[in-house]
This record gives sequence, C-alpha cells and structure tokens, in this order.
Amino acid sequence: MLRLARAIPWLLLLGAFVWLGVLSLPHGPTLLIDVMPAWLLVIAIERAFIRPLSRAPRIVADLGLGLICLFLLELDGLWVLPSVIAFALVDLISAPLSAQAAVGSRERTVVILGAGTALAALATLGFLLTAPLYSTAETSISSTGAVIETQGTASLADVGFPLALGLFLLALAGAVVWGAILDAAGTPGGRTLIGFVAAALAVLAIAGGFSIGLFLVPTAILATLTWVAASGGKPRPG
Repeated sequence: MLRLARAIPWLLLLGAFVWLGVLSLPHGPTLLIDVMPAWLLVIAIERAFIRPLSRAPRIVADLGLGLICLFLLELDGLWVLPSVIAFALVDLISAPLSAQAAVGSRERTVVILGAGTALAALATLGFLLTAPLYSTAETSISSTGAVIETQGTASLADVGFPLALGLFLLALAGAVVWGAILDAAGTPGGRTLIGFVAAALAVLAIAGGFSIGLFLVPTAILATLTWVAASGGKPRPG
C-alpha cells in the first residue's frame, strides 16, 4: 500500500506534464523543452537530497519546495504544486528508507530522469523542426507597378535542417533510456552510455552557441543529472 502511495506523486507530476504539453502544442512545445525539464530537475534534486533524512527535515524540505511552486506561479508552479503536496503527505506517513530501499529508489530515479531526458530531446527536435524561428520577407511587383512586400516565418525544416543531426538526437534519446534501464538492472555499461549521452549533448549545446545550442541546454542538464544519479550507486563496471 505504501509503495502505491509513493507512486501517486509521480503520477500527478506526469499528468501535469502531459497536460502542460497539450497546452503548449498551439505555440510549439516550449514547455516540454524548458519548463518541464527544469521542474523535473528541481524535484529530482529535492527527492534525492531528502531521501536519507528523517521525517521532520523531509517535511520542511517539501514545504520549501511548495513555497517555490507558489513563488513561481508564472512558470507553471501551480501545476506542480499538487504533486509536491502529495510528496509531503507520503513523507509524513512513511519512515526513512532502508539502505536496500534507497538503492531501489535511486534506480527508479535514474529511469525517470532518463525518460525525461529522452522526452526533452524529442521535444527539442520537434520544436526545432516546426517552430517559426526565422522571419522572411518577399517583395514582388504587381501588374500595376506597385511594390508588394510580404512578411512571413520559416522553421529550420523550411530552410534546411541537417538530417544527420536529427538522427543523432533520436539516437541519443534512445541511448539514454537504454542506459538507464541497463543501470537499473545492474548491467555493466549503462552508466558509461548515459555519460556518453550527457557529454554529446553538452558538446552540441556548446557548439550550437546562441542558436540551436540554447534549446539543447535543458536536455543536456537532464542527461548530466541522470548520469550523476546513476553514479550514486554501488561501483560496478561501466
């Protein structure tokens, strides 16, 4: 029963993210690229930090996170708040995790962060292909001799998006999920694979500079956090 209760906050958070993603579709998936990874990052850090603590410090940390949600209402903190309240209720009724349970919790965290990284990578790719990132202007002369100027927009897909880059991002999305699954199963190589994805995304973000690179920063941060979470377990090959 307690295991089910611990899953409820994550389900609420997932539901909030899905709804935010639906709301963002008319304007491009910017929420999937920036807001969702940021909130997932904050919550994952908070849950990892308080995991070994006693009940009282965990409740205080949950209250602090709730205040952050209220303070950041304009950044969709209100949608995250129900899951934070649910986390606080679970922390109130549950005892600190044993060492074995903490390992299981770490593995779940790695898988969740890996899935979040893949989602962010796919959303970033979709945004880059469809979002009107460029302004266009077309000048023509009518039959009467009048000059007509037409303003418009264009996406990267319209001006030419490198196919190799798109395929590479898809491969990285799949690799980070596979690496998280391997790490959770205790299989050698999972941690190394996650580290490779994190490094590759960081290189792409830096190489992309202030254009495409900026959109890859949240995904690179999530991948790095996934690698950090995976590195927190028992030493194993890879």
